[in-house]
Amino acid sequence: GANGTGTNYISTAEGVYVVYENVCQLLDLDTGKTLREFRLPSDAEGQPAPWSYLNVVDDYLIAGSNALVSETGDDGRPAIGKNDNLSASKRLYVLDRKTGDVRWQTEATNHFRHNAICAGGGRLFTVDLLSEGELDRLKRRGQEPTTSSALRVFDLASGETVWSNDDEVFGTWLSYSAGHDVLVEAGRPGLDLLPDEARGMRTYRAADGEVL
Repeated sequence: GANGTGTNYISTAEGVYVVYENVCQLLDLDTGKTLREFRLPSDAEGQPAPWSYLNVVDDYLIAGSNALVSETGDDGRPAIGKNDNLSASKRLYVLDRKTGDVRWQTEATNHFRHNAICAGGGRLFTVDLLSEGELDRLKRRGQEPTTSSALRVFDLASGETVWSNDDEVFGTWLSYSAGHDVLVEAGRPGLDLLPDEARGMRTYRAADGEVL
């Protein structure tokens, strides 16, 4: 559910952005009519990449693709259950909301956890996370992880790295305070959430990553 995957629609003054499979539609608030469609660049097979994450901030659409799929059912679709299916994306795109053009894109070393992506103050904040589920799958195969989790911050307009931190990054949830220019790294433990939700909290000065 959305507690793991994040939302697939966002309401704004000009309409409702709704993600369905490989398209994001902007729907008219009064009529529901499709005002325009946004698509991501095509994959290796020539098909538009499916959207797996959506955010809207300022003049930008933030999209995720190549979602984490850990298990599939007999029908080939992601299995239903308390797992990390569709909870993170391998790639993020930042699109211009007016033109639909892709401004920039980036790929995670592990996966960008959906609930640990937020934007504000002209920056995009992400946690590039190796989930507990991925660690378990490596362990079952007799493998050791070769990467670690990192907090990565990008300039929203250009995609340039503002700062990053790989020092014991644990967060499965991020929140940004524009009033204080502070980033909060934490988790959301609960019975209806993913089993690897983090405990604890850490705050950063959002401009440069200094731990407060």
